[in-house]
Amino acid sequence: MRRAVLDLLLSAPATQKEIREELGLNSGTLSKIMGELTAAGLVSRDKSHGPYELTFRKRTWAILQAASDLGEEISSAQAQVDAEHNRERRKRGMQGPGTTQHSTLRLNDRGA
Repeated sequence: MRRAVLDLLLSAPATQKEIREELGLNSGTLSKIMGELTAAGLVSRDKSHGPYELTFRKRTWAILQAASDLGEEISSAQAQVDAEHNRERRKRGMQGPGTTQHSTLRLNDRGA
């Protein structure tokens, strides 16, 4: 949900009420999120009831984009590793002792 708040603030500063209405959050949840984001130095506001804005809009966007890109790269790399692992498992399964056993069973079925 913090990401959704940051995404909203990327477009323009917003009051807590505006953020709450836009994201459908209750006051307590949003207060906690905004407290965390303020403590992290990601958002700030000049007055106690004024609009929140990103502290470093361009820098924050770059960080969010980099994190998103990294997540996609990790996911893609994991998918490649999983696919290779599955190919190796299938390959070993076809060359392993199971193949010999099946051949033996077929020979025994023929009365050999």
